[in-house]
Amino acid sequence: MIVQKHAGETFREVIDRAYAARRLTNASYSLRAFARDLGISAELLSAVLRGTRGLSRKSALAVAMGLKFSEEDSRYFCDLVDALHARDATTRRLASLRTASAQTQVVHSYGLDVFRLVSDWYHLGILELLATKGFRSDSAWIASRLGVEAEEIDAAVERLQRLELMTIDVTGAWRPLGDFVAGPDGISSDAVRKFHAQIITRALESLQTQALHERDVSSLVMAFDPADMGEAKKLIRDFRRSFEQKLARKNPPDRVYCLGMQFFRLDRDA
Repeated sequence: MIVQKHAGETFREVIDRAYAARRLTNASYSLRAFARDLGISAELLSAVLRGTRGLSRKSALAVAMGLKFSEEDSRYFCDLVDALHARDATTRRLASLRTASAQTQVVHSYGLDVFRLVSDWYHLGILELLATKGFRSDSAWIASRLGVEAEEIDAAVERLQRLELMTIDVTGAWRPLGDFVAGPDGISSDAVRKFHAQIITRALESLQTQALHERDVSSLVMAFDPADMGEAKKLIRDFRRSFEQKLARKNPPDRVYCLGMQFFRLDRDA
């Protein structure tokens, strides 16, 4: 399982999301069965989720192992526990600093096999709509906002839940489980090409359908040494992340936008 990091989250929320994800595939999966799989008692798990008990470092490690976290995610989860329940104030403070740093650097990166499942652009469109003002947990409403069929939205929502990128809570409300998603970097495939082709097509449509105050389309033509391509890709990647962190949640959003950048060769060998 991949830990989906959220600003200000607690270890209880991580456990609760994991339980909800398992119940999506098995509605009869009980809290007692979940506790058994985590290697702790059902009584302790119930008290932890209610907020009346904490976890020791030993129990936190057991839970991380039961959830099959990677070594990095296990450290993050244990830091979440220590930030609240470590006996030493210095340990709590340092753990809080580490978790805060991890939460501001979240990129959910998926391999090619997983990316193929969400390579149609509207999967990311759905995730971003979840954060907008006036969002409706309704496929028909989302379909009208994104300009696709409601049946495609239904299928996409099912995939996004299965991949733990969003969840539907007990009240029926749709909630995201991540900040933004990165596809496989440096890999050429039909899925990756399809995604980028769809985005470029949408950008071309915006030139004809959107007013100038709604969009910004610009280009830079320059002489370039191909030996610098690695550095160029890093600068573009860093800019995308900085742009998202500074602007995407600055104010309560009510629209979904796409930042598309193309940097490619214009000339040909003679």
